[in-house]
Order: sequence, then C-alpha cells, then structure tokens
Amino acid sequence: MLIWIHIFAGVILGGLIGSFLNVVIWRGPILWGLVSEESASRGNLFCPRSYCPSCRSTIKARHNIPLVSYFILGGRCANCSIAISRRYPIVEFLGAVVGVGAVWV
Repeated sequence: MLIWIHIFAGVILGGLIGSFLNVVIWRGPILWGLVSEESASRGNLFCPRSYCPSCRSTIKARHNIPLVSYFILGGRCANCSIAISRRYPIVEFLGAVVGVGAVWV
C-alpha cells in the first residue's frame, strides 16, 4: 500500500516539474539571449503568471493542473479556444514518468 502512495507522489511531483519545465522551455531562450528582443514580453521564469500565447489572458489556477486541465479543456485555451500545443502535456507526462521512475529506483 505504501508503494502506491509513493508512486502517486512521484506522478504529482513529476507532473509539476514538467509543468515548470514548460515555462523554462517557453521563457528561457529569451532570458539566455538565444532569441531576438522582440520576444522580450515573455517575462522571467517566475512572473508574469502563465498566460495564453495567443490571447494573452492569464491562465486560471484550475486550468493549470498538469495533464488534467489539458484533457478537460480538450487541448484548447479556456478563453479564446485556440489549440494548445501538444508539447505541454507531453513534457508534463514525461515529467510524471521520470517522477515514477525516481520513486521506483
């Protein structure tokens, strides 16, 4: 029974880390000077809060749950209904898999 609690914790923590990695993937290149300054409005790694790249509306906390929110919203922005890149759930899923792998090892 205890192993299932650890696996569940690995999934949750891994998904959260994957979600943060998506922020790093989106905002990191501008911070490190790898892309032009025209993208400077992306912010830093901690603010502004997550937002839709298309309509620029802030993503509500209930719409920012790793993997779950993507599937509940059908892979679309809750505000403008533009399709969300599949990169987001893929990175979050891989984070969850790595989290479970870390627990398993």
